[in-house]
Amino acid sequence: MKRPIVIAVVGYIIGIIWGLYFNFSIVLFYMLLFIILTIIKIIYNMCFKSNKFSFYSVSRYYRYIKLFINKKVVLVIIVFSTISNIIVINKNEYYENIYNIPKKVEIIGKITSLNNPKDYENVYTIKVLIINNNITKNVNFYLNTKKNNEFDYGDIVRIKGEYSKPQGQRNYGGFSYKDYLKTLNIYGSINAKTVEVIKQNVGFDSGKEISNIQYNIKNTVRKYLSEDTSSIYFGLILGDTSLIDDDVKEQFKNSNMAHILAVSGMHVNYIIIGISMFFNKVLGKRKSKVITIAVLILYNGIVGFSPSIIRASFMAIIVLLGGVFYKKADTWTSIAISLFVILIYNPYLIMNIGLQFSFVGTVGIILFNKTVLKILNKKSDKKSKIKNIISISISSQIFILPLAIYHFNTFGLYFILSNLFLSFIIGPLIIYSFVFLVIIIFNIPIISFLITPIKFGIKLVLMISDISKLPLSKMYFRTPNIYEIVLFYILVLIFNAIYNSQTKKNKTNTAIRIKLTYQLIKYNIKRSKKKIIAISTIVCILVVSILYLIPKQLKIHFVDVGQGDCCFIETPGNKTILIDGGGSEFGNFDVGKSTLLPYILDRGYTKIDYIIISHFDTDHIGRNFNYNPRIKS
Repeated sequence: MKRPIVIAVVGYIIGIIWGLYFNFSIVLFYMLLFIILTIIKIIYNMCFKSNKFSFYSVSRYYRYIKLFINKKVVLVIIVFSTISNIIVINKNEYYENIYNIPKKVEIIGKITSLNNPKDYENVYTIKVLIINNNITKNVNFYLNTKKNNEFDYGDIVRIKGEYSKPQGQRNYGGFSYKDYLKTLNIYGSINAKTVEVIKQNVGFDSGKEISNIQYNIKNTVRKYLSEDTSSIYFGLILGDTSLIDDDVKEQFKNSNMAHILAVSGMHVNYIIIGISMFFNKVLGKRKSKVITIAVLILYNGIVGFSPSIIRASFMAIIVLLGGVFYKKADTWTSIAISLFVILIYNPYLIMNIGLQFSFVGTVGIILFNKTVLKILNKKSDKKSKIKNIISISISSQIFILPLAIYHFNTFGLYFILSNLFLSFIIGPLIIYSFVFLVIIIFNIPIISFLITPIKFGIKLVLMISDISKLPLSKMYFRTPNIYEIVLFYILVLIFNAIYNSQTKKNKTNTAIRIKLTYQLIKYNIKRSKKKIIAISTIVCILVVSILYLIPKQLKIHFVDVGQGDCCFIETPGNKTILIDGGGSEFGNFDVGKSTLLPYILDRGYTKIDYIIISHFDTDHIGRNFNYNPRIKS
């Protein structure tokens, strides 16, 4: 069995997903599946098995499947999916037990973050030790306190207050705050009435030291950079986007540049390049790799061990360790190990959008980059940096596309253009920003002399993000179904396999089989062209007729828009009607952006046929409609 760790991780992911979306054990599913497959095999052997080996023979294609999925592979998948499924089921039960604690609570816990001040309160993360006299384990809450309450990292506190359970999904396909907090290992919020410090943290604490470094970095950067520029610096080098204006975030997203604000593989690569440039000649390559590993571990702590940086750092560390011990690392195994470590730590991180984009984009580059380069070099074999940049961008975006549409319902046409411009400045900017970070940490008194290039680089990045203002930079799509996403990836992989089997010079046995099968399919299609067209036409007519004849029901959906009313109707004639749009100006969110539009796209529609407005109060029309006295309600 080739790459057993990769197979084990695939099984582990299957078990996690099953535990998240199904209420029964995956073992029962495997038992049922085994019974069904056994029955099918018996029926096939009795009725359909033939010694004749033809193009349409099931045995012909079953042989190819067995190349990738054999008994050992199936056994590994079953074992690891069962393990992860049991873990998730137990964690779900533990979460539900915590959610059921009384509203009024008395807690003893440890402050595990610096203050994250909001408009009217201070917010900390707290690791709970005791809830209502019951000892707990690995339970974290957000602690909301009054503005005059300030604590240090590591302080032990006694809290009296009220527990606030996180909200789940409010609408179909909508955002679940409860699931989001699970990815952070947070169980809810405590609104404190009284907080008493039992014991101050005066000794050495690694978490406290890292928090102090983060605090010092942010304070120092704010002294030399404006609020807008410093917020981009924090996103670029620390992955902290909390201070970036929402309009700027939207601008980065629409120009397909949001990835530079999530510290990931690109940042790690440039940091390794920067360290290598400085230390390779001074200390030698081997010692330079050891220093790089140490720096990456420290950098992970400073940026908060986000899933994307863990993935990139872990892969890089495995490759660097291979260099130290003179062994070559396998790319797929490195990816699998890094993902395995993340999911063992917290299986709910599979829902983290950053993790999904990071791993899927990396897989896209590995699988598709050479194919795209071949296509770009078809007319000319001359290699260039620009072609390489374009191929990396296209290959990653192809694999990210379904996820981007699924999560955001948008996609822009200018991803090649923005990433091409960005590629010429982002490398030097990240390396320079990292050097600036080191200077801040060690308090070297030359900060004021180095700040100008960072200001200039960030302004250039913001200028490139203005591409989002061009027409068609943001196109809306309905939310795809899971089977559509799976079908997309299957078709892309089939195209990649066929193209490589036709163009690859040194073909493997698998590539030869794919090439011969493809040629045989083309031959049979050409020979039976008229028959295939006739059958396809009849099938299409039958499917359309059946779908047309099946009566559709009237569906009325009441949309939770917070303060206000909104009703979305699907008629039997496939028309859509929106009655009111919700969205109070005085609410906590803009419904038109965060609730109503995603809801309609999640329902599978990209247009509204009729809009009915009952009256023009802001909690019925919000900022989604402009008042016009000629419109009658």
